Amino acid sequence: MKGVSITWPVVMVLVLFLAACKMPAPATPTTSPPDPNALFTAAAQTADAARSGPLPGNTPLPEAIIRTAIASSPTPISSQTSPAATFPVAPTVPPVITGAPGTANDRAEFVDDVSVPDGTIFPPNASFIKTWRLKNTGPTTWTKDYALVFTNGSLMGAPDKVSIPQDVTPGQMVDIPVNMIAPVDEGNYRGYWLLENPSGVRFGVGVNANETFWVDIVVSASATPGVTATPGSGGTTVTQASLSVEQPIFTGKCPHNFVFRAEFGLSRPTSLTYSLEVDPGLSNKVKLPPPATNNFGVGTHIVIYELTFTETLSGWMRLHILAPEDVESNQVNFSLVCQ
Repeated sequence: MKGVSITWPVVMVLVLFLAACKMPAPATPTTSPPDPNALFTAAAQTADAARSGPLPGNTPLPEAIIRTAIASSPTPISSQTSPAATFPVAPTVPPVITGAPGTANDRAEFVDDVSVPDGTIFPPNASFIKTWRLKNTGPTTWTKDYALVFTNGSLMGAPDKVSIPQDVTPGQMVDIPVNMIAPVDEGNYRGYWLLENPSGVRFGVGVNANETFWVDIVVSASATPGVTATPGSGGTTVTQASLSVEQPIFTGKCPHNFVFRAEFGLSRPTSLTYSLEVDPGLSNKVKLPPPATNNFGVGTHIVIYELTFTETLSGWMRLHILAPEDVESNQVNFSLVCQ
């Protein structure tokens, strides 16, 4: 018999065939529901990355994904929910509101609070007159077409525009009164004002003629009308002194009578010398009764003054006790417009 000879190529084919038969079949892909804890951890890591940057060993998250993680967090980040927003806000001082820059032709200088100095105390709804004394420091004359205008703060029942009462030449001063009413609620109030020329350009005081002047009052239910926050103090004998006026603002036919009520307290019997004093700006318009001297006992005493005026004016009045001690009362404001 002839022997069967097997060549090397055939042997190689057989070896490869047998090896293929013994290889394991590929595994069938399977799916399983995701682990909820793993998803929660991933979401937390994403949010943490948004707040503090990429986690160690991880690729930084794109900026868009970081913003999405913040936006989709359970509690949106906002100023309303920030802990810092829950702290009480400290009260702020009212700002000095400046108007349009002053022109070369219109400039003013604040001289004095003729009436109602800062901190004057009024009861709610009390009528009063705020009077500013201003000086024309520009080269032009202020005519009656110039006005005082409200700019900011509390209007206090005043008109928002008041014409100046007279022509004011360069270098001259003028008193500008404004009728006001104290607000109903207790508290501190301030209103800011400027001047305005006939062209509507506003100007004020200060180096650049653009700073406001203001009225500043305190409203208190227990206040005596016109008493300031720092009234003149009493003495050993004269324990207190005050002045009030009935119907402090009047518009109508003249002559008109104003009734002033002076009240003072004494700790012992004494001979008292006292008089009324008027705003210096009215000294040439108001004739006051001469100082009086009378004997009074211990306790509170009232003196009534009735004064007649024949022309338009506004200002303040106060009681001045000359002896046995020097004591001044509050300044009480009054205004008369004759028609």
